[in-house]
This record gives sequence, structure tokens and C-alpha cells, in this order.
Amino acid sequence: MKRISFLQRLRALIAGGRKPGTGEISGPESRYRRLFDGLPLGLYLTSPDGTIIDVNTAAVQLLGYPDREALMKANAFDIFADRGMRADQVKALEEEELIRGYEVQLRCYDGTLIWALDYARTVKDSLGRVKFYEGALEDITERKAAREQLKETNETLQALVGGSPLAIISHDLDGNVLSWNQAAESIFGWSQQEVAGKPLPIVPDHEWDDFVRMMRLVAQGETITASDLHRKRKDGSTVITSVSAAPLRNEDGSVAGVLGMFADLTKRREAEETQRRLAEILEGTPDLVGIASIDGHGIYLNPAGCRMLGVELEESTDPKLVWEYHPPEYAELIRNVALPSAISDGSWTGEVVFASADGREIPTSMVMIAHRTDDIVDYISVIARDLTEQKWLEDRVRQAQTMDAIGRLAGGIAHDFNNLLTTIIGHSDLLLRFLADEQARDDVASIKEAGQRAATLTSQLLAFSRRQVLQLKPLDLNSVIGDIGSRLKEMVGSNIELATVLDGTIGRVKADSVQMEEVISALVENACEAMPDGGVLTLETADVELARDSAKHLGVAQPGRYAVLSVTDTGLGMDEETKARIFEPFFSTKKEVKGTGLGLPTGYGIIKQSGGEIWVSSEPASGTTVSIYLPVIVAERDAQTTGVPVIDGQLDYDRETILLVEDEPAVLNLAGRVLRAHGFSVIEAHDGVEALEAQRNYDGTIDLLITDVVMPRIGGPELATRMIGLRPELRVIYMSGYTDNKTVREMMADRSTFFLQKPFTPSALAAITKRVLENDVEDSKAG
Repeated sequence: MKRISFLQRLRALIAGGRKPGTGEISGPESRYRRLFDGLPLGLYLTSPDGTIIDVNTAAVQLLGYPDREALMKANAFDIFADRGMRADQVKALEEEELIRGYEVQLRCYDGTLIWALDYARTVKDSLGRVKFYEGALEDITERKAAREQLKETNETLQALVGGSPLAIISHDLDGNVLSWNQAAESIFGWSQQEVAGKPLPIVPDHEWDDFVRMMRLVAQGETITASDLHRKRKDGSTVITSVSAAPLRNEDGSVAGVLGMFADLTKRREAEETQRRLAEILEGTPDLVGIASIDGHGIYLNPAGCRMLGVELEESTDPKLVWEYHPPEYAELIRNVALPSAISDGSWTGEVVFASADGREIPTSMVMIAHRTDDIVDYISVIARDLTEQKWLEDRVRQAQTMDAIGRLAGGIAHDFNNLLTTIIGHSDLLLRFLADEQARDDVASIKEAGQRAATLTSQLLAFSRRQVLQLKPLDLNSVIGDIGSRLKEMVGSNIELATVLDGTIGRVKADSVQMEEVISALVENACEAMPDGGVLTLETADVELARDSAKHLGVAQPGRYAVLSVTDTGLGMDEETKARIFEPFFSTKKEVKGTGLGLPTGYGIIKQSGGEIWVSSEPASGTTVSIYLPVIVAERDAQTTGVPVIDGQLDYDRETILLVEDEPAVLNLAGRVLRAHGFSVIEAHDGVEALEAQRNYDGTIDLLITDVVMPRIGGPELATRMIGLRPELRVIYMSGYTDNKTVREMMADRSTFFLQKPFTPSALAAITKRVLENDVEDSKAG
């Protein structure tokens, strides 16, 4: 049975109900017409070419035409906003014969465009040819606009959620994830695909109970916020978050889930922790840290700055001008140079002096920085480091460099100078033996005395620069003071009271007793000169244990137990400038300088060479205390020295043969003359090469080698080694006037080595020669 559409039936009824000859509709047709026109949907019949066959009232109203006849005059292709859209519709109807909900855009009578849903079908004849299209139009313009707006709103919302720096997560009441934005992936590490539909993975076990409690509150309709919550990342690390959680509701208003927004507080907390640590650093740093306004008024001063300047903490924010903390000359520098430079250039660096509340001047290295916002200086910060100790150390380094320079000078000239002095003193000594004329003897004696004084000066220079070889042995400072007590009493005279306060428990030190006596004598002499009108001079010994900080402050090498010898006077005292120079060579405060000015510098060098330190405390009109610190040693036996007796007169000696080697002709001539005068047979050589050649040409026995240590080509130690290899019974005496040499110093420290220090007297040369040869005789007898 052929299917007839509703519109077809309706159309047939309308056509069959017309009154003959009148065209009026009567009967059932009129009812169907009223039904056709009364439907709220826009009904239409169109031919394939677009001719509008029929429309109802709703279609007329939909398209805004004045009446049905006006609409039917139009063509369907023209009613469509796009003729191509009509063509597509026709094509779809031909292919499918029925379309439902087909969206079309139509042009109204006044030109406006509307959107409609088209429900249409194709009506064909018995041959299958298209007779017409019938359909119904539903106006969806407002609905489509609302849908587009909703779509736009959803897209905007999605963009906001997707681009939010907050992790926005929703989950149902069972904790299964419903949504998970990009920020959530960035903060927690899981992708949306990994967590969708699965339990929320970010809650650590130790916070699960709190999480459940909060979710219960949200399920009851509450909105909650919380901070400093620990949540878990995919890699197992912890992230610190704040959260705002609100209920997700169904259409009926019931709570279906939870929407949470998480902010990552980790970096903020790290920044806050950094700020806290910076504040602790500012509070704990030993450097002065201050903040001031651009006009120089103080805003902040840290505790170290308060201590440095003698300011109470409650006064640290007193708006005092920054340059008021400096002496006048530095105040001008701060006000007129440093502050303007910092503002214009961004920073200023330099050394300035602060004036503390107690009047002390504190040298510092200071940095002043201008802090800007948008090229406008907001405030000035100041960092200053106390250089007092550094300056003190620099002074000590300069003093050490001075000593080293003088020592190098002294060491450099000692060899040649002592050779000259040996010649001067030796020949003077020989002349004095034979001169009968008293005036001539006095003149020669003066020459010898001048040579000896020159030798003493050289020795002092070497001692000052710590290049003199000391005869170190265990020593009791109390005994040294006792041994020279009578000499000290003569030095102080009658108008100065000499007092001694000796600690019987002090340990022994390792020092040269003769040199230590000279040091004490020099200190006492200086103390007496500081008391021209008399006073009290006190020698005191003590046993102290120095901690590391105290040892560093005093400048001694190591902490530990020290014996201290202090010389205190009640004299004139010294200012800081004088006190800083008292150990400089040739410096003196005396109006008439007597002597060489090397007393205290020499003493300083001897004490430093003995491993100790000298510390001076003095103020003008308050006297002076000079304290010697020497490390206490473990008890040991006194070392025996190889003393050389001074022998006057000629020795009666067999003609033992001596090989004498000396590169200075004058010394070689003098020593050869002295030895021959005492009965020795002498072979002379100017250096080691000549000495080896001479011994090869000598068939007899060579009993003794006397050689200079430092010589060109072959030096004394190498010569001795080669000679003993050729003549095993040979004895050796070394001589040198150059003590700044490792080999010489080792020889002088070795008690088994015979050493003759230049300059020497003829009697000293003869005496050590006799002693060495006599030891050789004793050894042979014992063998």
C-alpha cells in the first residue's frame, strides 16, 4: 500500500472540499485548512525548481512576509541565505528522501537572517519522479544564539581553567578524578590521562585523615580554604600548597563532587625561608650592615654595626646622618663623594674610618649601594668590614718584609765583609804583638776595636733578620735573670727601683743563653731611658697557657704553654705611632742617638728566631710593658757546646801539615802566616780545585783540612767529602762569615763539626787548630 504523507492527505482533503464553481473550502477541508494554518511549525510545499506550492501562516510569520500570497511569489532558492545551502538540501533529499533537523539559514522579508531546523521529505509520483518537497520549519535562531554563547562561554571557561596557574581539580565524592587541568599536571606531575576516573593520587598518607575530614565538610555544602598543606608529586617529592574547595552540585542541587583549586607555595615558602636566613645573616654577620635614605638619614643598623660603633640596639634606627659616624675628613668623603657616586653610578667602594662612641677610630673597607625601582633610588645600603686586625697583620708583614730585606742585605755582604774584618782584626792583632811604640799600639788597638765593633754590627743585623746562628739549648729564664742580676743593678743606677717577681713554676725554653742575656739587657736599658727622673722597673716571669685565639692575637705560632718574661717601667710611655716603629732598625726616640739603634730590633729577631714573640703595651705617661713569650719545651739534657779556648802566645807544635783553602787572598795570607808562626806546615789553595790538585802533588801526610765553606767551582763541604775519600784519616775545620746558607747553619748546629766563625782572631784560629789535632792524637792513642 502506497504511503501518503500527512501533508498530502491534508492537501487532498483541502482540494476535495472546495465547492463547485466557487473555490471555497467546505466541510472537512475547511477543518484541515484550519489545522494546516494553525500549526505553530512553518509548513511548506516546494517544487524542485524552488516554486513555493503552499505555506501555512506560521511559515509566513516565521519569514516576516505580509501575507501568504507574498511569500508564495518568492522562490525557495532566494529564501535561503545561501543558494548553495538550498542546493545541498535538495541533494540530500534526493539521496535520502527524508531529512530531520537539517539546519538552514533563511532570509526574511526584511532581509534579516534566521536559523531554522528543517524536517523535510521528497514526494514522488508513480514513476519515481519528484513531484515536490514537503517540510516543516522550526525557528531556532534564539536557541542557536544561546548555544553559541554557551559554547563561547565554555571555551572561555576552558581557556581560563587550562591557562590558570592554579591546579584546578574536580573529583566525585568517592575521590575519583573528574577533571585535571594543565597546571595540575605541571604542579603534581601526572597527566590528565593518567588520573582521569581514578582515585586522587596527590594526598600523602600522613595527611589522609585531614583530607577526609575536609571532604566531609564540602559534601555537606561548605566551602573551605586551607594553607601549608603537604601534597605529593608523581616523583615522590612534596609540594606545599594552599587549597580552596567548593561543592559540585547536580541539577537538583545535591552535592555530586568537589572542585578544588591548589596554589603551589613551595617557591614562596623557599623565598620566605631565604629571607629568614638572610635576616639571620644580617643579624649574625660580623660586618656592619646599614640602610639609609638617599639624603643620608639612617634607617637600619645591624647588631654588628651597633657593636662596632658603640650604639645601643634601640638607637640603631635613630635617623642620624651616616657621615656623623666618621671623623671630619672621612665625613666629607662620605657626604661629598661616596653618597653622590653611589646614587649616580649604582655603587661606591673604598676604605674609610669610622669613629666609635668611645672615641676609637676603626679602619674599614666599605661598599655603598644604591637600590632602585624604575630608575628611582629608593634607599642606600652600606656594608663595612672592620680592617683593624688586617691592618695590624699588614703592619707585621711589612715589618717582616723589612727584616727580610735587611737580612738579605746583611747576608749578602756578610761573606765579603767578614773576610775584610778578619783581615783587619787579624793583622791588627799581629801588629799589637810586635809594636813597642805606645802611640802606634794605641792606633792599632783603635783599628782592631773598630773592626770588632763592625763585626758586632754585622752580627746584630743578622740577628735582627733572624739569620744569625743561635746556640739553642734548654734554658730557665729565672736563672738567666739571676745570672745577670748584678749587671742589671749597675744599669738601673740609684734613682730607679729594680724589682723582680719570678714564678718558680715556669717551664724551660729553648734559647741561646748569651743572646737572651743581651735581649734582657737591651729591654732594661730602654726602660731606664724612659724614666729619666727615676721610677720602678719590674722584671716578672709567669707560666701561661695560650688558647688558639690568644695565640693568634699575640702572633705566636701555636697555642699551648708559654713562659713569659715581662719588663715593666713607670716611665714616659709611647703613643701608637712610636709603638709601631720601636722594632724598626735604626729607629730611636732619643734626641741624641748613641750606638747603632739595633738593640730592640736585634732582640726582636732573636726572640722570633727562638720561636717566640714580643708584645708591647704602652700609653703616653702610663709606662710600658714589654713581654717576651717563649714556648715551653719538654725537659732534656743540656747540649754540650764545642767551645774554642782563646790561646795567647805561640804554640810549640810539631810540623803537622795543614791544607788551607780560602778564596779571599788576604784571609788566606793571614791564616797561613798565623799557622806557620805556630809551627805548622801549610799548603795554600785558593779554591777546591787547587786544593785537590795540591793534595795529588803532595806525597806526605795531610793532617788537617781548613777550608772556607762558600767558594767558587768546588765548595768546602764537597771538597772535604772528596778529600776524606782519598785520605780517610783527615780532620776538617770549616770557616765562614756567611751564615745565610743552609749548609753553614747545619754545620754550626752540628756539635760534631768543627766550625770557625769569621771574623776570627789569630789566637782563635790557632786554638781550634790545636784542639782538633790534639783530639786526633787522643783518638789514635785510644785506637
